[in-house]
Amino acid sequence: MDSFLISYYEYNGDSFEIMHQVKDSGAISFNGIGDFDSDGLYEMLIYFTSHKAITTLEQPDSFSYPNGITWMSDTIWQCSRFLGSSNKFRNDSIDIIFGNGNPLLSTPVSSKGWYYMTSTGDNQYELLNTYVPDSVGPLAMDVGDVDNNGACDVMIVMHGNLLDFEAQDTLADSFAIKWRWSTQDNLDAPPYGLLIYPDIDKDGKQEVGFYNLKYASPPYHCFGYYLVEDTTGTGKMEIIWEDSILVEYDNMFIYSNNMTYGDIDGDSLDELVICGGRTVRAYDILGNDSIVAIWEWTCPTYDMISSHVSCHDFNLNGYDEIIFSGEGDALFEYGTYVFEDSTAVSMAVEGEIKPQNEVLFEISPRGVRYTTRENSLFKVYSISGREVYEERHQRAGIFEYEGKGLRSGVYFIRLEDGDRVKEGKFVKIR
Repeated sequence: MDSFLISYYEYNGDSFEIMHQVKDSGAISFNGIGDFDSDGLYEMLIYFTSHKAITTLEQPDSFSYPNGITWMSDTIWQCSRFLGSSNKFRNDSIDIIFGNGNPLLSTPVSSKGWYYMTSTGDNQYELLNTYVPDSVGPLAMDVGDVDNNGACDVMIVMHGNLLDFEAQDTLADSFAIKWRWSTQDNLDAPPYGLLIYPDIDKDGKQEVGFYNLKYASPPYHCFGYYLVEDTTGTGKMEIIWEDSILVEYDNMFIYSNNMTYGDIDGDSLDELVICGGRTVRAYDILGNDSIVAIWEWTCPTYDMISSHVSCHDFNLNGYDEIIFSGEGDALFEYGTYVFEDSTAVSMAVEGEIKPQNEVLFEISPRGVRYTTRENSLFKVYSISGREVYEERHQRAGIFEYEGKGLRSGVYFIRLEDGDRVKEGKFVKIR
């Protein structure tokens, strides 16, 4: 996608083929996809600057791509600083449109908060509610049940604060501020991005991630990334992990970063993925708030000075691909790269194989198959970090571990083989 064009690509088994395009005379912002009116056909959620309005484009049938506008908001104040869709507002799984009003582009006072809309049928929508927590529109927001109590939370980053608006009932037609967490004492700069994670470290608590521009002083930019969690069960969020990407821009304006998650190694557990400028990085979550970097790639050219990352299993092989895209310093200069770790051995970059560390084991639903040299040590740990199995091998060979005697659940494995160490996750299913 560029500023004036949205392109649809379909994976044909070897490469991505362009199938359809949507063009406009002004800038286009793609903000989500969902079946908002519950008619079985998907809509794209778009903001067109030429119309100064939120719009939806719906499939004409289940075999075609969305094309013409099927609905358009009638008020300019529904312009957004953030716009998205979610089925997490209620327990009925209906997709709802939500976003921020942008006070710089809008007129009513109520535009300074966040809003959400639901379909009334046949491509018609109504505004359910609007909240005005401050005089300036929020910088970022996301939706999820942060404390796992069955009520929807709307998380908002604004002025260095993290605010939690929680639904007062299952209908999600009334929200109130549950708590406010100040980041000013913990961060070098206020956050401007936000993402709610579905408990990626499997400790029973959902994480909230955000990112910021830690500092910008020539010749460097530094992007910061953070995960916070209610570690005590009292509602107080604490930083459990942080990292940064340092970017040198050589008189070029390098900006923009992003964070997401996906199952990039096919073990049914999510990994954390971040990007900043021309660099993308992946992390493995080992439990007990332990997160380690497992892979990194930097674009060798300057077509990636603005970056975005997402994860999706396009070829349906059980491994999410990492899609890393962005634009360069020159007009219409941009690039998109797709990486895959299809064998837990390597990452594919535009058809080329970039080797990672030498593979020591392969994980499948049937167990773990690993290769060793002389004098190696294989260990298995529970999700709480307790060692449940250990085996030492004095000779080189290929060995298998099926997890006999273990209960169903998630386990961590570690193989120490001379100067080589590899860790991973094993899901035991009876």
